[in-house]
Amino acid sequence: MWGSKKDAAEATPLAGPHASSPVDTGEGLPWAGQIVAGLAISVDVLFNNIELRFSGNYRFALFIGVLGTLVGTVGFLMQKNRQGKFDQKLFSHHAVGDVTYGMFLAGMMLVFWSVAVGVLTFWSPYLGIGNGYLATWLGAVSSAYALGVKQRSVFDQAKEQTLAAGPVLWLLLSSCTVLLALLPRAFQYIPWARALGFSTSAVSFTITLVVLLIDRRTLKIELSELNRSGVFLWLAVLWTLTGLVLTYRGPFNTGVTANGYFGSWMALFSAVRCSSQTVGPVTEAAQNKTMCKASKPQDCMRWWGGALVFVVALALCVMTPIALAQLKWGFWGRM
Repeated sequence: MWGSKKDAAEATPLAGPHASSPVDTGEGLPWAGQIVAGLAISVDVLFNNIELRFSGNYRFALFIGVLGTLVGTVGFLMQKNRQGKFDQKLFSHHAVGDVTYGMFLAGMMLVFWSVAVGVLTFWSPYLGIGNGYLATWLGAVSSAYALGVKQRSVFDQAKEQTLAAGPVLWLLLSSCTVLLALLPRAFQYIPWARALGFSTSAVSFTITLVVLLIDRRTLKIELSELNRSGVFLWLAVLWTLTGLVLTYRGPFNTGVTANGYFGSWMALFSAVRCSSQTVGPVTEAAQNKTMCKASKPQDCMRWWGGALVFVVALALCVMTPIALAQLKWGFWGRM
């Protein structure tokens, strides 16, 4: 008797015998995220941010808010209606295969939200952490997730390549983020610190891009383990100096410039992580006292030559932009 009741209870859904089968809400979640993001931006533009009306990006912010709300709603409803056109083929492309209506909507919104992130959170008005800032990034992440759900093979491949690249890729992205965050009003306030940030992020972006291309065998250049170790150790020291200046002295010392603040710390942590993963050859050479062995003069000269290049390159990358900025704009720049 008890066994039959137990089996009947396990076979009956908690909502009752007439309840429908469970529905996977994973594919609808990114569209709901875009609806929330669009509504948040629209409300912020129309009711909560009067100063935004004097910004050149006022109309674009309102446009992306309305577009995100409408397209997010359409995508959510189409995804729920499996008999609709959401999964129907729209066209084919040799790189991605069959493109459905849902994939096309997700890709289109990813483009719009990416532009919104670049304009609204790097230029104006959502530079600092707030409802508009978080909503813009929520829309971008949701659109990327919506496209990844429909294009699972491409998403998995990109994920594997990201994990394979490791902290080098994050150092590349964070260097680009700091560079873009410094572009608006580049020499209006503390120009020497901004010039240092420009120099460091540009050099870091170039070096990490070259290393990634070498790792992918795109560039036919031999990079020894010792040289790789020295390069990332140099970047770690450079980002330590630059990150402390940008986040303690300015211009990323307040919550007004969130992308630059987070990008600076991410670049510092990524550079330190890359250095910790590759510092083995330098540590081994130091433990073996290669720099002071008279029996191996060539190794000794190579060591001290590399140390001299390390120090000179670091001094040039730090002092040159600071000196040039102070000569042209002064210590404080134009307020």
